[in-house]
Amino acid sequence: NFQTILKIQNSVLQRHNLDMIILIKNLN
Repeated sequence: NFQTILKIQNSVLQRHNLDMIILIKNLN
């Protein structure tokens, strides 16, 4: 159902954000 899709999308986005933060921290 739609809510499940949203939840999955949200967790994927959060994971991606974490990866980006880690990447940026490594650059500094």
